[in-house]
Order: sequence, then structure tokens, then C-alpha cells
Amino acid sequence: MKDFTRRNGVLLERRVELEKRKKNLQTAKRQAKKSVNSNIPTVDTDDAINYANDSTVEDLDNIAEDIAIRSHLEQLKRDEMALNEEKRIFEAEKASHQKELRRQQSEDRSRFFRDLHLPCLNERYLLQSLLGKGGFSEVWKAYDLQELREVAVKVHQLNKQWPPERKESFIKHVRREYQIHRDMRHPRVVQFYDVFEIDTDSFATVLGTITHLLTRSLTHSLTHLLTHSLTRILSWYGQCK
Repeated sequence: MKDFTRRNGVLLERRVELEKRKKNLQTAKRQAKKSVNSNIPTVDTDDAINYANDSTVEDLDNIAEDIAIRSHLEQLKRDEMALNEEKRIFEAEKASHQKELRRQQSEDRSRFFRDLHLPCLNERYLLQSLLGKGGFSEVWKAYDLQELREVAVKVHQLNKQWPPERKESFIKHVRREYQIHRDMRHPRVVQFYDVFEIDTDSFATVLGTITHLLTRSLTHSLTHLLTHSLTRILSWYGQCK
């Protein structure tokens, strides 16, 4: 970040300097215009020729300075855009690194991560890595040893300090959610696979992963496209007969 600050300061100095040159040029143009209107020779032809030559040289100098300033400003704009893009990429990489660091810290603090070993829940789902953590749940990437596929295991943790009524209310809420999810079949919604109890204060739901979702969505889209195309072909073939 110090390097970005330094380079941004250099670009700012260049812009200030160019704006100063631009103002000086505008002042020079106004003075030249006033000089033309007040000092035009009216009698001596040689004086008139010399004056015209001096005016032409001064105009050419102003034109050259104007072109130079415009060129420098365009280059400065490109440099600023390049620096901003470089800074955007740096910030994105920084945010990604911080997110991964938080994920690893949450994984290390999880009760399932002990001595660099992860358990196999319900004698079926082998935990591989923590995907995310919320207030009362953790989502783990896992491998289904029976179906031989990657799944997402969401562990719902009940607060041990909760009274029995609140625990029962929370369990009913989650049970209602997974019942709705279990009966849902949509190519853009991850599929619900399983639910099981871990202990008296926690249970888990098993869902499909985004990879499965994308595969199903792509398959659904291709099936729809092929069906539509085949229908049009058969319709066209029937008309031709």
C-alpha cells in the first residue's frame, strides 16, 4: 500500500504541474490576443511584416504547448487508470487472502478439527475442509463414502445455554426448512440429500455442492434446447411432406 500511495502522489504532482501549465497557456493566449488588438502597425510595411512574423512564432509556441499538455494529460489518464486497476486487483487478492485466513482460523477452532484429523460423520460423510461458518452453524466440504460424491454438510449447533423450549423451537424451524427443501426439485437449487443427529446439541443436513448444481443446470438447459430444436425440426419436416 505504501508503494501505491507513493505512486499516486507522483501522479498527483504531475496533474498539478500540467494544470499549472494549462493555466499559464490560457494566460499567454489572452495576452497575445490583447497584444494583437492594441499593437497592430498601421503605416510602416516592414514593421507590419516583422510584427506578423513575431505573432506567428508566438502562436506556434502556444499551439505546441497546447499539444504537449494534451498529450501529457492523456498519458497521465492512462497511467491513473492502470494504477487504479492494479490497486483493484491488489485489493481483491488481499480480501481473498483475508477470507481464506479467517476460514482457516475458524477451521482450526472447530470442534471437529483435532490433531490435524477430521472425522467421518454418521459413518458416511468424511469431512475435508471448512467452507464457511455462521452464528449457529458450520458448512463443511465432505465426501459421501456410500454414493462416492462430494457433498456439503451443514452442522447446526444448538447453544448449550438455551432452555429446552428454545432448542425445540429451533429444531422445528430447521426441520420445516429441510422438509420443504427435500421435496423441492429445481435445476437452480442445490439438492437436499440427508439429515442426521450428531449429539444432543447438534445435528447435520447434507446438501449437494455448487458443482452438482451447475451440472444439473447445464443438463437441464441442454435438454430443453434439444427438445425445442427437435420439436421445430419435426414441425418443419411435417410441413415439407
